[in-house]
Amino acid sequence: MDTFSPDHPIRVSLRLRDPSGVSLVSADFEHEDGRNYVVVRGDGGMKDEATVDLTPSEWSGALLSPGEYLCRQIEAWDTLGNVSVFTHETYPQLVDYRFRYEYPHRGSGDREGPELLP
Repeated sequence: MDTFSPDHPIRVSLRLRDPSGVSLVSADFEHEDGRNYVVVRGDGGMKDEATVDLTPSEWSGALLSPGEYLCRQIEAWDTLGNVSVFTHETYPQLVDYRFRYEYPHRGSGDREGPELLP
């Protein structure tokens, strides 16, 4: 399982094929707690067979909870605007798409947040 962190940004690769060309791809990954999620997106470059690297679309410094993220849905468009939607019901192998997110431990083992001063 791939592991990502603030120092190693999320990058999920998917292989897709479509005779008219693969266009946009989007995937939803849900945290194991069921409360947090991240959406990753990429572009197939209109190739008929493409390895698409998906990254968070609106990262903007948002903090992800550490832990395991499971793929809940993938949407893939071809160059004609047709879409394929993959869910656990339609594609049971989706359970194999997952990653961990961690925050690296820095310093001398300090595991507490900042102290509020008066």
